[in-house]
Amino acid sequence: MSLIRGIACALLAGALAFGASAQARQLTDADYAQAVKFLAQDTEPLVDHDVQRVKWLDGTHFWYRDHDASGDHILEMDAASGKAGPAFDQAKLAAALGKARGKPMDAKKWPRRFDFRRLPGGDLDVQLGEDWYRCDLSGVGVCTKRDKLLSTGSEPGALSPNGKLLAFVRDWNLWVRDLATGKETRLTTDGVKDYGYATQNAGWIHGDGAIVRWSPDSTKIVTYRQDQRQVGEMYTVDTRVGHPKLDAWKYPLPGDEHVFMIEPVVVDVATRKTVRLQMAPEQRLSTLCDTLACDEGEPYAWSDVKWAPDGKTLALVGTSRDRQHETFRIADAETGAVRSAFEFTAKDYYESGHGRVNWQYLSNTDQAIWPSEETDWANLYLYDIKTGKQERAITTGEGNVAEVLHLDRATRTLWFVGVGRTPGVNPYYRQVFKVDIDSGK
Repeated sequence: MSLIRGIACALLAGALAFGASAQARQLTDADYAQAVKFLAQDTEPLVDHDVQRVKWLDGTHFWYRDHDASGDHILEMDAASGKAGPAFDQAKLAAALGKARGKPMDAKKWPRRFDFRRLPGGDLDVQLGEDWYRCDLSGVGVCTKRDKLLSTGSEPGALSPNGKLLAFVRDWNLWVRDLATGKETRLTTDGVKDYGYATQNAGWIHGDGAIVRWSPDSTKIVTYRQDQRQVGEMYTVDTRVGHPKLDAWKYPLPGDEHVFMIEPVVVDVATRKTVRLQMAPEQRLSTLCDTLACDEGEPYAWSDVKWAPDGKTLALVGTSRDRQHETFRIADAETGAVRSAFEFTAKDYYESGHGRVNWQYLSNTDQAIWPSEETDWANLYLYDIKTGKQERAITTGEGNVAEVLHLDRATRTLWFVGVGRTPGVNPYYRQVFKVDIDSGK
């Protein structure tokens, strides 16, 4: 017994010594630097041909990022022919961006948060991290940071589809800025503190950007007036050396009586006429995320609003506070008339996609594409928005539809990212599929 007691005491002493040593250890900058090497930005480059960031440029072309031993490649694919090639001159664009940023940029190593689109006239609208640039590659290559183009202000905002106007918030009202002339126009006039237009405040997410959805022809904007006057506040204090800085903002908590309420409006840019949609104020909630701008690559676009191609009507979806009940509505952009097309209640919790809101509005045929997990897998369904009835399943079977990439309205063909839909393929691998809306094939 004494031998056993001795061994136990020795083990206990060793454990205490080890515990004291472990508690005494202080993590250093080197420890954190070592841990950072295991994050995605350092591990993704180790995998060749891990295709990322697929995004459509128009009805027949999309770009994506590929990677191999020589570095990153930004490629453009012709969906009709299946042929891919460089989306632009990477060396020229990297050199131009380097000059604009004031520091060299490696043409073979692009930031994870990179996006671009072609503007009318051929210029590129390029996003690097939080910054945006307009780049002309027709000559030697010149890029200009977007806030330098906006000579009279630098408020973040949403670019119009034609690339000519920027919608932004100032003094609780919605404004637009002409990017060519710098002229600013105030579109609304009755916005006041805590009851303003297009404000980007969803509680723990808050910022200065304008949450809007431009019409396809860049003549109208759908946004909202947000009432947060009776919402409680949240406070944080930074940890800087010296006197701390207090940050206070509106932040509703579970169980609060008063939460953010939004009143959707349509604003005509030319006439500055504001049309209030004829519906009761709704809670500021979305079908996918905690704010209203959920789609990756579109930080200021109201995700649960979709315009008809002709800009005459729009669809918007309202979400209940428990995130179980959804209401699909159609609104007339001129009169503000609103009707409920159909409602959907999930068994537990509703999400419309992964990384992107997946529902679609087919105005020309009075239909909607609606994602749901009613079969325990995320699939897409076709709805008649005149009767409110489900017509058929567009996708079926096991595996999830994660993200709708593109909808071709003319051919009624839809491209989407799926996971777990191909037997024998690792369910973590994302694959691109194409489906005919009418036949499901």
